[in-house]
Amino acid sequence: MAISHKQATAVRAAIMAHYRVGPDDTAPKLERPGDWLDWDYALTWDAGPDNWTVLATSGGVNEVTGADIAPATLPDGVFCEAVNGSVLGLYEP
Repeated sequence: MAISHKQATAVRAAIMAHYRVGPDDTAPKLERPGDWLDWDYALTWDAGPDNWTVLATSGGVNEVTGADIAPATLPDGVFCEAVNGSVLGLYEP
């Protein structure tokens, strides 16, 4: 069973709140990758902070600023996986 669009939208909202994305900022895009990938949805954000996908899911130190970044508070029922530095895969655990 796949995650719902509502769940994927909730993850996007959580990421935007975590990184304090404002109305004038470039926001992450919610995409439906298709049947050839393992994810139900993906968040893509080329303009996001460096390594945002890893920091959002596990926290750590931002290599550019040296700031300690806590993981984002993400909704239950969705597994998020850093695919690379700008794509976060979303699917059911």
